[in-house]
Amino acid sequence: MSFTWYDVYGLGRWLEQQSSRSPYKEAMLRSTISRIYYAIFILARNFLRDKDKDTSIPTGGNVHTYVINKLVNSPDRRRRKSGTILYNLRRQRNRADYDDVFVDLARAVQAVISDAQLALDILAKL
Repeated sequence: MSFTWYDVYGLGRWLEQQSSRSPYKEAMLRSTISRIYYAIFILARNFLRDKDKDTSIPTGGNVHTYVINKLVNSPDRRRRKSGTILYNLRRQRNRADYDDVFVDLARAVQAVISDAQLALDILAKL
């Protein structure tokens, strides 16, 4: 069986749905943001790898910035939009993973889910 990064997105959605019944609600919501970001990031990275054959995607920590910049600086309007979404998702992921206090976490989760769905729709049409 081949692994699909859409399953990581699905896991993020499942965590959000289950969080209201859990004593670990905040941890689950923070993990929702993190999982969804990574799913969209890897799908975007793989899109660039598969569609832009002349692109050499770096490894290591700077790959996140590289993928975002490659999309944001594209002449294609849809790629730019997906890059902007990915940038915003990364900012939320950093908050979820590093900040001790996350004000309006539930609202941020809903925005992340909405933005991620839009990014998935855009990538599917490219």
